[in-house]
Amino acid sequence: GKQRADEFWKRHLRREDSAVADFFVGQLQSTIKCTKCNSTSSAYDPFWILQLAIPKNPSVERRNLVECLDFFTTAEHLDGSEKFCAKCKDRMKSTKQIEIQRFPLILVVQLKRFDMIYGYGEKDNTFVEFPMELVDMKKYRSATALVPKKYVLYGVVNHFGSLDWGHYTAIVKHPKQNAWFEFDDSRVMSVVDAGKVVRSAAYLLFYESESVRPKDALPSSGMSQQTVSTASSSSKTTKQTPLPPQAGKTTSNKKTTIGVEMDPKAQNKRDLKNRRVHDPLLQVN
Repeated sequence: GKQRADEFWKRHLRREDSAVADFFVGQLQSTIKCTKCNSTSSAYDPFWILQLAIPKNPSVERRNLVECLDFFTTAEHLDGSEKFCAKCKDRMKSTKQIEIQRFPLILVVQLKRFDMIYGYGEKDNTFVEFPMELVDMKKYRSATALVPKKYVLYGVVNHFGSLDWGHYTAIVKHPKQNAWFEFDDSRVMSVVDAGKVVRSAAYLLFYESESVRPKDALPSSGMSQQTVSTASSSSKTTKQTPLPPQAGKTTSNKKTTIGVEMDPKAQNKRDLKNRRVHDPLLQVN
């Protein structure tokens, strides 16, 4: 249940307590169920990228991301040689289902376009349509998972070519201008039609949860002003005085803030701890 999932998550954070873990890492729950006695056992694993297979059907030329998510979380039937049931004391037929136990703040989706078939590599060029917003992720969660209200697409990596050769481009949404730009080597081009963001070459999709706030994602570059209290004989006044230029400089890889040297690693850990307190998706009870 949730308590066991949280223990595995804490164990992961002890190995990787970083901004990468806070923003990009989620947790999967894999449940094995015996078809005879209905007993279950669950395992929990972190994931950085949600790798989605594209359902195979020669008669279907187009798929969509929802179909890939449905296929990913559909229960898989295992024969008796693959799983030992502790209750039945024998290898039994069972089912395996994967669900999302912990949703990351930034969801990176990989469409599994490359397969090895009989020792030969092959690329799946099926057109997979994907939405600008993912608003209903409840059916892909475990029973105790917290679900973001919605994910908003902000980046796409395209792959053109085959398994042997290829070329990558990226399309990214500007956070302030609300406009899309395509990056192709040294060229940067404006994507006027937002409908052209969805292409058959899409390989990686980047979705951002509404919980991601710019003030959390972008650390402050330092204080530009300092409040200085000066006392006079009759009363106290407060005025804004600019810091001298040298106050913002760094020395020996340590950041100086109001006369106190702080190790960047300690500062990062403090910031991560503060984010976990205020963001429910990062909390571990």
